[in-house]
Amino acid sequence: MENGKLGVAIHGAGNVARAHAASWRKNPNAKIVSVSSRRRETARRLIDELGLDCPAGDDFDAVLADPRVDVVNLSGPTTTPPLGLKWDPTPM
Repeated sequence: MENGKLGVAIHGAGNVARAHAASWRKNPNAKIVSVSSRRRETARRLIDELGLDCPAGDDFDAVLADPRVDVVNLSGPTTTPPLGLKWDPTPM
């Protein structure tokens, strides 16, 4: 936490990430400190489109190791399972 604000890393840079970034930007207690995706250029495009002041990345391990990051916002399609977890989309 820096200056009383949570450092937010957004991983995934598609349409869902745009909505997530918009929400984080409205939160006075949070600051987006990085955007990453499988392809760095996709993350850079999102940063540029939204006018964010943060680095773009393509290494999820680096996101987790970044001391500025307090929250990792995973942004992906609803059909994408959480990292490392098996997921069954069948309703219970």
